[in-house]
Amino acid sequence: MQKEYKGYELVQAISEGKINEGTKFKMTKESTLVDEKVMYNGTDLIYINSGKSIFNDYFFTTILHLTFTLLAEEKKKEILNDEEKQYLSNFIRPFRNNVEWMEKVKKYDPDREYIQILINTDEEINLPSFEAGEMYKGMEANKRYEIEELGI
Repeated sequence: MQKEYKGYELVQAISEGKINEGTKFKMTKESTLVDEKVMYNGTDLIYINSGKSIFNDYFFTTILHLTFTLLAEEKKKEILNDEEKQYLSNFIRPFRNNVEWMEKVKKYDPDREYIQILINTDEEINLPSFEAGEMYKGMEANKRYEIEELGI
């Protein structure tokens, strides 16, 4: 079943950072034939076909009562599984607010990878290496991720 939000629920999810930039929805209103595809662009809800803000056509109070259905093809795949999230979350807990990014590094040995964490004091923490392709399969090698992207 596709995730549906009432307008007020969508506004709350956006304010809590649960909706990513580029997320697309089908916007509908029960009493009319409104059926438009819209996208959250990081600051506004815009029509996909025109790029125009939906706030140009509807009062805010009307938008609160529209229904927004997450388009299935826009659901983002989780990067980490639950076990990986829990491990990394527990590991960084004492200094979570100081983490700049995490990266799955595959540079020096083609058969091994490791997780590198950069702290805002320019300190790097390298976790023990593991066999390439065996852990953190959702992370691209040598790509930096903010902890929010990883869901931790």
